[in-house]
Amino acid sequence: MMICVWNAGSTALKFKLIQLTPESLDARGETKPFEKIIAKRKIRQIGSKPAFVSFSCHSQELEINEVRTNRVPSIAFGVDLLLQKLLDSQTISCI
Repeated sequence: MMICVWNAGSTALKFKLIQLTPESLDARGETKPFEKIIAKRKIRQIGSKPAFVSFSCHSQELEINEVRTNRVPSIAFGVDLLLQKLLDSQTISCI
């Protein structure tokens, strides 16, 4: 199962795509979901020039590259940017 977590503030947007797998056991020997971060992204200083965007993806070995951009005027624009990056990296796909 995959879970998408969003955290939107007034000038920042954070995103994590987490995969849960029943691969670990708790102290009582019961199966416990194991979290594996598939992708994460952060946009800082939304609405300011410049804004800063960082992205890491499991298929890219969780490399984090932060870049400056003037293209993030709003949270809604940031959400579109995040989803497009996930599609471009083939981390998610449209059905």
